[in-house]
Amino acid sequence: MLTDLSVAFHDSAALAPGAQPHESQRALTRRAVVARYALAETDKALHRLATGQFGRCEDCAGDIPQARLLAEPEARYCERCA
Repeated sequence: MLTDLSVAFHDSAALAPGAQPHESQRALTRRAVVARYALAETDKALHRLATGQFGRCEDCAGDIPQARLLAEPEARYCERCA
């Protein structure tokens, strides 16, 4: 997805020098930022998994319920601390 957004942005940026960016470029930029954030959160979750911290709240060290992790695998906090 991030690669597709990058290609779409590059294609839409083929403007004449000095031209103002189109609204579609702004929208693509916002989507790319959101996708990069999601990728970073996934990477952090994978790191927690590798270090044995996955499923533990970063605030209280309590267990994060399985239902929450199934719905949001990148969750870092239990429901009480969220």
